[in-house]
Amino acid sequence: MTKAKPESSSLSAWQARGEHTITCPSGQRLKIRIPGIGTLLEKGDLPEDLLDLALLELTSDGGAAGALAAEFSAGNGDKTKALERIRQFGEFQRHLVSFAVKAVETAPNEWEAVTLTPESMTDGSLPEDDLALVAEIVQRLRAHDAKGVRIGVEPLDRWAMFRETHAGIPCGEDCEGCAKLVAAFSSTDVGDV
Repeated sequence: MTKAKPESSSLSAWQARGEHTITCPSGQRLKIRIPGIGTLLEKGDLPEDLLDLALLELTSDGGAAGALAAEFSAGNGDKTKALERIRQFGEFQRHLVSFAVKAVETAPNEWEAVTLTPESMTDGSLPEDDLALVAEIVQRLRAHDAKGVRIGVEPLDRWAMFRETHAGIPCGEDCEGCAKLVAAFSSTDVGDV
């Protein structure tokens, strides 16, 4: 049985929907809030030396990574410049991750708020694959976490038939199977649907 959509929503409920719970390749679960790169530029949150990469991210096919790949394949031969651009791209991604990660899961459904800095991600203590996954999500290069859960909301009406029939047995509002299904489809809590 599908629940009726609420007539209205509060501003705080809408703001809470901006937080996503993701699973990283290491198995670590994080709560992230995906920053808008345009907003970071507008607010002056990025260092001056990363502004050109942020602009490439917004204006180039394939984002900054695609623009850098095209630049390198053109083969200007300047290895020093190429290494500097790669260093800047890594720093740009670390800034994006630092703005995104808000909490880590310390035990099932227990969360600790964290504040990452770009510098705290360079010592090798955090799994590189996890950092890369968060950066790809923020750069909109990836739509699913490591578990395959869609970032954002999976259109639940696609699953209405399953939810209504539930293998021929109607289910109630407290159906554990349906709750697990919804949790597997969406990285954000949208409340009653």
